[in-house]
Amino acid sequence: SLEERTGQASVVVWDLDGNPGRQHLQVETGGSTVSYRRNSPDFCSVVGKAPIKSGVHFFEFVMHRIGDELWVGLTDDAQIAGFKTNLRVHRSAYTYYCGRRRGGSNNLRDGQSSLQGGGKAEQKFEHVMNG
Repeated sequence: SLEERTGQASVVVWDLDGNPGRQHLQVETGGSTVSYRRNSPDFCSVVGKAPIKSGVHFFEFVMHRIGDELWVGLTDDAQIAGFKTNLRVHRSAYTYYCGRRRGGSNNLRDGQSSLQGGGKAEQKFEHVMNG
């Protein structure tokens, strides 16, 4: 789930109405938890309702269940929403990539957990588990 922590009640920021892949997503009551439906395309990027324009922000991503792979991060391109553009290799996206769960690869770009920016693997990170 994505929640902006402001010291007040959490603010739901997902833009599902504008997402061309919304049929592949399920939103729980309250709107802060987004799940990916089974038998959907390999990925579907979700973006926020409003851009971050200035200031310092803290985002917490909780991975309740991870299938084979998962990416979470930020981009300045709202057109990335949906299932046609891969967030992890996008030129203006910065993501945490959890690494592959199956089919093991030792490649930093497409196998190990890493920080990825501008379409490149930048640094190896710890492997995040479910929960």
